Amino acid sequence: DKEYFDIIFSNGVLHHTGDTKKGFSKLCNHLKPGGLIGVYIYNKKPFIRSLCDQFIRSKHSTRWSFDECYKFSETLSKLGKSFRKIKENIVIKEDIPLLDISKGEYNLQDFIYNHFLKCYYNKSVGLGGSTLINVDWYHPKTATFHNLSEILDWFNLNDIINIRVLQPKGWEYSGWFISGRKSNESLASNK
Repeated sequence: DKEYFDIIFSNGVLHHTGDTKKGFSKLCNHLKPGGLIGVYIYNKKPFIRSLCDQFIRSKHSTRWSFDECYKFSETLSKLGKSFRKIKENIVIKEDIPLLDISKGEYNLQDFIYNHFLKCYYNKSVGLGGSTLINVDWYHPKTATFHNLSEILDWFNLNDIINIRVLQPKGWEYSGWFISGRKSNESLASNK
């Protein structure tokens, strides 16, 4: 039913629907006025990372079986783990705008992961958890990426107010956590 839910939370799902904007609007139709909605949606990636991801996804990983993609993703997790073991940070002395690289100091694994190749590894989730995170990136046939202004437009078009954007440190290139409340004056039946 329309306007049924008090709270809707979608963590990492809408960008796999084929039409993220439409999927978000459909969720909003089911949200009661005054209800809370929260989403996590993939951010657009830096230039070289996008090229690499598109190549791997379009030519290989979305065509593989789950087991084949898991094996490939596990090798990437091991690569990320190897990079993580290098403790000396790298220093980028000036911005490289064309490559979306900002000057600063970076851990090698984070730098490669954010700018060049999804080789996720995090000790707290271990090799298995890290591998599943890589599989979730490479195996789904549909995955879209969105900038903040695009997502905020969806919130505004669906009468979502009190919008909060959360992007924890270290998630600058990963995605957007955004929440808001459906306006009490919202007329979902007119959409």
